[in-house]
Amino acid sequence: MISRSPRRVTPPYHSTRALGAAIVAGLLLFGAAVDARADDEVVRKFQRTLNLTKGGVSIDHRMGSVVIRTHRKPQVVVNAVIKTSAAGKEAAERLAEQIAIVAEEKPSGVVIRTEIPNLKTRHGKLSFSVDYDIVMPESAPLTLRNRFGNVSVSDLKATADIVNSHGRVEVRNGRGSQRIENSFGSIDVAQIHGDTTIQDNNGAISVKGVNGSLAVTNRFGSVKVSDVSRAVTITNANGSIDASDVGNAMIKSSFGSVSASRIRGGLQVTNTNGRVDVRDVNGNATLRTSFGSINFSTIQGNVECKSTNSRILGKDVNGNATIENTFGTVEVRGVNGSSRISNQNGSTSASGIGGNLTIDSRFGLVKADRIGGSIEVENANGGVNASSVGGEAKIRTSFAPVFLNGVGRSVEVQNQNGSIAVSGLSAAAGKSCNAISLKTSFGALRVAVPQNGAYQVSARTSFGRIVTDLPLTVTESGEGSLSGTIGAGNCNLILANQNGNIQIERSE
Repeated sequence: MISRSPRRVTPPYHSTRALGAAIVAGLLLFGAAVDARADDEVVRKFQRTLNLTKGGVSIDHRMGSVVIRTHRKPQVVVNAVIKTSAAGKEAAERLAEQIAIVAEEKPSGVVIRTEIPNLKTRHGKLSFSVDYDIVMPESAPLTLRNRFGNVSVSDLKATADIVNSHGRVEVRNGRGSQRIENSFGSIDVAQIHGDTTIQDNNGAISVKGVNGSLAVTNRFGSVKVSDVSRAVTITNANGSIDASDVGNAMIKSSFGSVSASRIRGGLQVTNTNGRVDVRDVNGNATLRTSFGSINFSTIQGNVECKSTNSRILGKDVNGNATIENTFGTVEVRGVNGSSRISNQNGSTSASGIGGNLTIDSRFGLVKADRIGGSIEVENANGGVNASSVGGEAKIRTSFAPVFLNGVGRSVEVQNQNGSIAVSGLSAAAGKSCNAISLKTSFGALRVAVPQNGAYQVSARTSFGRIVTDLPLTVTESGEGSLSGTIGAGNCNLILANQNGNIQIERSE
């Protein structure tokens, strides 16, 4: 083992630009040496123990790995292995002597740094690495800068500021706020008691077990986060996101899928060019994406959802639902509150809605079933099929048929170039004077009313017949027109058609 006193090796060039060029040259030479399988290698070891009575530990390193472990002693134990290789033994030994490790006790704490000489290619192929194994006090803050090597930190019970590049970063069993940054390498974090900030480029991020808040930023790599006690903020591009068992969550992504589950608070997802899958949210959920589907389930609060050029599928919402889509289908089931849906160029289906339902659609079929409140549909170039509606129904569409079955209160339908069929009206609906108004053109019009209903009938058509299966007290009758009463005649039954028949049937 060779131990050297702290000393500073002054490189031939003092400028930062020259030193950066030297490092790049060293990397190139390192790769070339590996390919050439240099025969001569030198290994030199460094060991030093320093006292740390106050302050923290600062490390500045490049070209090798750094492993940080902790103990309860007020000491920093530095172990390092320097490896060099060259075309000749003498050149390898000379390079090993030129690499300096500086470990100093200062008023601010312990400072450790690696000083690399300027490498010149005329000496032949060279390569080197310096690997650290450092044991430091568990309660001392850590500042670490490394390049071209892996970093591992475990059991640190103090704040940490870690910046790395071109290597993997692992942090385990930490306590205190943590800031971790990396590029061109993955980040793996687990069991941290403190707020944590993570940033990466071109590497995957994995976080599990943070007792605090978490902020993650990444590009060109996946992000997986689980078991975070407080709020989570994730921003990613060109990589997937998977978040589970966290507090309030705000997620932004592009060109990657987003999956979020078991969110203990509210959730906000903004994505582009990627799908969104969400389940088990304990608060409100706001979900947006484009060119990707949205699937959501078991939302305890309200849900607000917007997508383009894809499908939206949702179920089991305890609050209200607001959904907007284009060029894709919408299917919603099991909403305890009210629902408002806007869709274009895609079919829309809603069932099991506890409150009112409002649908604005274009160029798509609308289907609704088991609606606790009222339903209002504005459609064009698409049919409407609704059943088991507790409140009133207002329907407008064109160039497609309308089918209504089981509307509890008043009915109003306006259609163009499409038929209308209404059935399942109860006797109670007639007695409570729930008006019925059905108007269309170029299509048959049929309505089934209860025998003991009470309606004031006004029916008009052109190029068609008017037929009734119920006893009607006629007050006016002519070609294409019929007026009269059914029962007490308390409630208006207005039927208007052009180029189609009108038929009043007896409800079974």
